[in-house]
Amino acid sequence: MEAGNSMKRVTTFVRLASLALLFLFTSRLHAEFIFTNFSTLDTSNENSLIQDADGNFYGTAQNQIFQVTPDGVKTFLAGPSNMNDGSNLFGAVLRGMDGYLYGTSQSGGTNGGGTVFRVGTNGSFTAICSFSMTNGSGPLSLVQAKDGSLYGVTFSGGNSGDGTVFKLTTNGFLTTLATFIGTNGAQPSSLIFGNDGNLYGVTHSGGINSLGTAFKVMINGTTPTLISFPFPNNGYLPSTLIQGNDGYLYGLSEGISYFAVQSYAGAMFRMTTNGNITLLAGLSHTNLIFPDPGYNSLIQASDGNFYGLTFGGYPTDKGSLFQVTPSGTVTTLVSFTGTNGAFPSSLIQAADGNLYGLTQRGVSSNNFGALFRLSLPKEPVLKNLTPTNGTITLTWNAFLNKKYQAQYSSDMNPTNWHDLTDPITATNAMISTTDSADPQTSRFYRVVLLP
Repeated sequence: MEAGNSMKRVTTFVRLASLALLFLFTSRLHAEFIFTNFSTLDTSNENSLIQDADGNFYGTAQNQIFQVTPDGVKTFLAGPSNMNDGSNLFGAVLRGMDGYLYGTSQSGGTNGGGTVFRVGTNGSFTAICSFSMTNGSGPLSLVQAKDGSLYGVTFSGGNSGDGTVFKLTTNGFLTTLATFIGTNGAQPSSLIFGNDGNLYGVTHSGGINSLGTAFKVMINGTTPTLISFPFPNNGYLPSTLIQGNDGYLYGLSEGISYFAVQSYAGAMFRMTTNGNITLLAGLSHTNLIFPDPGYNSLIQASDGNFYGLTFGGYPTDKGSLFQVTPSGTVTTLVSFTGTNGAFPSSLIQAADGNLYGLTQRGVSSNNFGALFRLSLPKEPVLKNLTPTNGTITLTWNAFLNKKYQAQYSSDMNPTNWHDLTDPITATNAMISTTDSADPQTSRFYRVVLLP
């Protein structure tokens, strides 16, 4: 049953004597911030996080690959043993179809341009490809196709030194699919597979006035085709790209030019697959955004909202976590202060429905960073229903310091809901309120978790 397009609810039907009660519980975002301190792993690089099918989290920390259980237990898995294996591990690891973990290093390798590496379940670390300036340098953003091939970008190198798009088989055969030459983009920093089977990404610079570009690589034909979409007026220096549930592409950029009706320091944009770029939301100085190349700093969660990270921003200038609705409303959820981590660099939604990410700095004496969790809301659950002398007492679970609004209606018309009491702020894990109602009538109730 729908009582509002944006509401989620659990319904319970209860009949006491002749009083029929329908309880509708609705909720909005609840931010519960918990962190695990990386006291022995240096996450000061721009690293990313994944959750594997085993439920554990995996990521890179400088020259280490780590595993963290949902309970926060950290384990070092593997790392390069020499410069030929690679150095300065960067970005997310990828669980391949063959069971290996794959990732990238920004330097090292036999040619000095970084590597794509493979890690076995026994901890073996093998560089399967070394890059040089001629075929690219600084690989990142690995994705895997259905045939098992890996695709990615190099941040620099290639014929003009501005980066490439490549294909790599798991046995190390490298093919350059596209080369950036400045006018069509430079410094590619993100790559995804679109629903149409084409590759999409953004470059951090190049294009018109060096503001960056979005691009599409059509790989279904015999010759890959690169199509570049400039950012002349809609923002500049884009750094990440995802595809939304509606088929549009969404990303973050460091600023707005044409759309600057006020002083924006960043933007979230929406793009069609043919390159029509529009502004979805501007990010002001209160949630200042500095997305750097390689950051996986934007996701769309199962609730349909977008969640992203900033690298700076007032009042702490240590980053924030924000929410953007599909209609473009921006809400800052967490401000990083240093005591709860600083400079976030990765965000995912895990199997438990909560958001997890990494910070580059943490709260330990060595300041090595942290794994954080943002708990998304759970519906209030009716714990007790007590009739006493013509009154009904409703009791439900609550989040400490969150506000709830109990409402009632004589029918299910979504416009006929009335507040039962003033909003109630939870002082413990349970809330109770009462209502006096004619036992011969039907009444419908719902409880809303307020923002």
